[in-house]
Amino acid sequence: MWNIASRPMIPATRLPPGYAHRMRFRKWIGDDMNESDYDESPRGRKIEELDPSKRIALIAILLLVAGTQISCGSMWQRVREGERVVAVESARDYARNGKCAPALFSLDRAQATLKLGTYARKSTTMRARCYEKLGLTELASAHLRLLADFYDQKPIAVEGRDGQPVLRIADATQSTHVPPPSSLKIPRPRYEPSAQRSGIVGRVVISFDLARDGRPTNIRVLEMPHILLATWAIEAIAESELRKTKKPMIPLGEHYLTILNFEWRWAEESQAGQDS
Repeated sequence: MWNIASRPMIPATRLPPGYAHRMRFRKWIGDDMNESDYDESPRGRKIEELDPSKRIALIAILLLVAGTQISCGSMWQRVREGERVVAVESARDYARNGKCAPALFSLDRAQATLKLGTYARKSTTMRARCYEKLGLTELASAHLRLLADFYDQKPIAVEGRDGQPVLRIADATQSTHVPPPSSLKIPRPRYEPSAQRSGIVGRVVISFDLARDGRPTNIRVLEMPHILLATWAIEAIAESELRKTKKPMIPLGEHYLTILNFEWRWAEESQAGQDS
């Protein structure tokens, strides 16, 4: 049966960690005002103990800072959305002119939003066609399965580990899966800055078979939080290869399952390793 509890999770690779605007201003003010070392100073007193004029001034400063943070956050959201709209147009123009490599590059940015709507299906169809034109048949087939499972059929909406909704195919539990062989090296999937800035996180549960030469085939996404993460998970599985130091016998007919994880903490660890 399909038991994901015991499956190892492969973390995603990301470059610089982001969200510089995550300042805990409110928490800092609260911690500072609870200190007892400033009984005689306005900084050490509670707000209620301040003079009315100073209390009003302090509240005004807090409201100003809070408004500035909200305004900056909204501004950057508008900037990111503007960049994404440009990427949508670029991907469409590149694909229309047969320039599939830059089209795929633009699609990474064009799909980097939590609310894709109908563009999720359109952009994934564009991806599948571009992969096919570039001769990447396994990637093209996997994305056609993705379209059939999550857009032609009706997937099941379930609650993910972080409480966020994820989509799971209806027949996910009908097949028996086993962990991949230890001799198969699965690379960490891509995790681009555009996805991080948009808050796209979660895990992708994915299954595949192995040909006699160890090449992954029949790649199929069983569960995903976002279509972009599903694409990067498919890419990682397609790039998997057997370790050259071993020549194991690959049993035919086995269906393998693994989980690829996209989380901030992995990005931070990756960056720390690059800086050391």
